[in-house]
Amino acid sequence: MKRVENKKLFENLKEWMKDTLQKLKTFNRKDILNWNNQNIFIPLTNYLGNLTSIVMFIYFCIKSFKHIFTLLFEDLHFEEELNEIYQEIFVKFLFQKELFISSNNNSKQLQQQTTILENLFSKFYFIRQRIFLLSHHLLKITEYEKTNLKNKYLTHDQLCNLSLFTIGLLDPYQIRDDSNLFIYHLKHFILIYFPKCCEFIEKEMFQIKSSSILEDVDNDNNNDKVDSCNLQIGVPNFDPLIQKHERDEEEEETSKKNEKKNEEEEKDKIITNINDWIFIVIEYYYLNRLENMTDLGLLIENIKFIIGLTYGFKKSITIDKEFIKNQLVDNNYQYIHILFPKIIQLANMLKVFLLDDEIFLHSQVQQYLQYWIDMYYLQEYYLRVIKLERQEEGVKEEEKKEQKKDDLLPFGLGNTSSLMKDRFYQMFEQFVEHFISSSFNQVTFSQYILSFFIHTNYWDSKYRMKVLNEMITIKQITTLRMKDNSSKEEGEDGSVRLVKEWIERIKVFPIEKDLLILNVYVKRYLSQTTWIELEKYGLDTFILHYMIYHVTHSFSKDDKVMSDWSVEKRNLFTLIFEYVKDDVLFRNMIQIIRNRMGVEESEFLESVNRVFGKIFAGQLSDKLNWSV
Repeated sequence: MKRVENKKLFENLKEWMKDTLQKLKTFNRKDILNWNNQNIFIPLTNYLGNLTSIVMFIYFCIKSFKHIFTLLFEDLHFEEELNEIYQEIFVKFLFQKELFISSNNNSKQLQQQTTILENLFSKFYFIRQRIFLLSHHLLKITEYEKTNLKNKYLTHDQLCNLSLFTIGLLDPYQIRDDSNLFIYHLKHFILIYFPKCCEFIEKEMFQIKSSSILEDVDNDNNNDKVDSCNLQIGVPNFDPLIQKHERDEEEEETSKKNEKKNEEEEKDKIITNINDWIFIVIEYYYLNRLENMTDLGLLIENIKFIIGLTYGFKKSITIDKEFIKNQLVDNNYQYIHILFPKIIQLANMLKVFLLDDEIFLHSQVQQYLQYWIDMYYLQEYYLRVIKLERQEEGVKEEEKKEQKKDDLLPFGLGNTSSLMKDRFYQMFEQFVEHFISSSFNQVTFSQYILSFFIHTNYWDSKYRMKVLNEMITIKQITTLRMKDNSSKEEGEDGSVRLVKEWIERIKVFPIEKDLLILNVYVKRYLSQTTWIELEKYGLDTFILHYMIYHVTHSFSKDDKVMSDWSVEKRNLFTLIFEYVKDDVLFRNMIQIIRNRMGVEESEFLESVNRVFGKIFAGQLSDKLNWSV
């Protein structure tokens, strides 16, 4: 074929590609999952098939003919359309939870999603295959440097996201070729900078020698297994689906018993879900404990990899506020947030602290754990800020519902099974007890515990009560701080700025609703607190400022009429009067409560007189230096 003819051919191919992309843009996220609708199913599969054919054709051309690089990427600039496939098709439409659900996951939550699961693994299996071929060969094209896709358009984070999505469409435990491709993607796109983790995963997941699987994929003689247009991925097994509809009552009962048995067995399994390999090293050593410090490098590599997946792969671990803001504003999240709710990510970080004491005290481990929690706090703060801003803007009810459905950063606690919640709480109890007995008041450890106080929108009060029951003195509770007291870079002025900054941050999160917790704050801790100490804004005063904020802000304009107060709220007000001994602190707290209620001093005292009696009102007036 002459080169002139080649150019005309590829010009037409590019126009076809542009036209297909424009037509796919007319669909929305819901349409991608609505395959039972014939009006959506037929054009959608055709357009995906067109793109898959074009991308595979480009790949085979550049693989076979070197001169094609110049034509495709210097003359016609196909890299622009290839980048658009990632941005417009994968990010906007295909990066959805329902598209990577594993067929061998037996949880009740996934079994309820039978339509999507059956569609992907049986009825609409070939759509899944087309999506895989599209993503797989797009990634293969990026491996050629002359395409400029890596340098100019797609970052390592984006390639890693795409590869994570791609292997989520595989079934590596059932299909040998899928296991080959799974390891291939780990080595070439995901764990490219983490060879120890890659080798460990190969051995633990597939019980094979290092790199033996890769021989099938990398060997030129066996390249057809990867590149063939007839590549079969995860060939569907129809038997379970048929049996699902033919079970009688007796078989259903047996299934329930087996499920209960499986739940018990899962406690000792390292991998219970196809995507659990991401945390495999942490989980392995959490169950078996590190035998010696020679294994520490592997654990550190796993933590670094998780940080990269969660907050981007960077040359240095510096706090990047703009990265977090842009993720939330543009809905351009790391793919791990789609694979796992944040509770799973947090749980695996907590497990590191529960290993041998020498591990979390190791400087490098501390550094990475600190970076993860710093970025976590930032992400949660900006997430709340953006949600509150949208509420203030008066978003329409329909748009609110749509935003709720498209929230890609769910914490996941509310949707987890009771078994998982119980397991997590048991681990949290161990975590708190370990902090008291073995942490040496280490600040990073402290910050992980503080998250259960600050993020009241996620955690039930029982988590905070557990901490309060274990740390009963003010000396113990003030070890919970957000920064190390010995930090030279901050200094005295820096500590004041830090504490005030964190006090401002907590204001975007909901107020504590459990009045029993607020009672403990007052009776046990604020009763021993003086305003002179608080005014210094030492780093160890943050938790006390936190308590004052939640106690005083539990009162609002809704509490303007004291006679309507509940017994619990009246009791809280009485406790403040009886237990807060420092006069300045007491006056400041009552002033905040009065301002929150939106009443004048005289009206406030009159209400106290009516509800609590004349003697109480007189004593309160004397302490406040107010006149009735």
